[in-house]
Amino acid sequence: MVTIIASLHEKWWEKMKAGEKLLEIRKTRPKEPGPFRVLVYITGTGCIYGQFTCPIVLDVKNYEDIVEKSRVPLDKLHEYGAGKPLAGWVVHDVVEYVTPHPLPLYGLTRPPQSWRYYKGDEVPDLMTINNLARMCGYFYNAELKFPDMKNRWCTAYLKTALTDHWIRTHRNLLGEKCLFISGERRDESRGRAKLPECEYHSTTLKTERKGKFECHWLRPVLDYEKGKMFEWGKTLGLDDHPCYEYCGRCSCMMCVVAKNEQIMENMKRHPEEMRKWVDAEIKLGFTWKHKTSLQELWEQCFDIDDVVEEQEGSENGRSDVHTSIF
Repeated sequence: MVTIIASLHEKWWEKMKAGEKLLEIRKTRPKEPGPFRVLVYITGTGCIYGQFTCPIVLDVKNYEDIVEKSRVPLDKLHEYGAGKPLAGWVVHDVVEYVTPHPLPLYGLTRPPQSWRYYKGDEVPDLMTINNLARMCGYFYNAELKFPDMKNRWCTAYLKTALTDHWIRTHRNLLGEKCLFISGERRDESRGRAKLPECEYHSTTLKTERKGKFECHWLRPVLDYEKGKMFEWGKTLGLDDHPCYEYCGRCSCMMCVVAKNEQIMENMKRHPEEMRKWVDAEIKLGFTWKHKTSLQELWEQCFDIDDVVEEQEGSENGRSDVHTSIF
């Protein structure tokens, strides 16, 4: 089946999911008569949130005939179409993904302005990829890869997309206002140095036509130095994260920007957890970094007798491995 990626405002996606919008109006159409699959990219999110099937595209000459099914007011249709024929994409079988799919999953670096063909062999289904691959890989030209410095999709997929999706789908619980708080600091990177202390979050609905919802993004420790953060924590009676005993930054256990020494220390302290990532590297067929493999680091940490002893100790309940990711 031909697959299309189409940009859509969140308002219309919500109406599609509710079964209220049965016709999507466009100025153009695919050359194929249908049916075709439409992947729905929500404008401004960086992610594809679901899909629907379009069995046929209707020729629209009389705008009044499509007001009810498209949910678009007549004056807006005239403004959009300017008296010219429009294409009515029939909406069937709407499916919302459990987890939003970031565009890099489809080999894209920018969203379509209206719509475009998806040239991949199949649509990635995150629910059928094993948990490890979901955490450390994504489909790109039918291959699974770790994130890297040029394409750090992990932030968009494992942080931004998940929080955005939760806020967008829980507005009824949050009410009309929401405060989103995060702990970035300016001295962490050049990019974070430019961040504002407070701004509108991307989930804010900025016009009453879309609805009333304001979400502000607050970064309360943006101007704090690292030392002050530790002092503040002690004042509040909080213990430092264990990873600060041996590394200067607290991030994911397998972060691609971590130094080799930090990864090797993680391997020594948490061999059971870290071995999963070593095995994942072999399964994915791509090394953790361009010139560094986890297997090489693992071999520097352990010989075979050490590994067997660690595994036996874990089975006998003597392991103190933490299952959380830094």
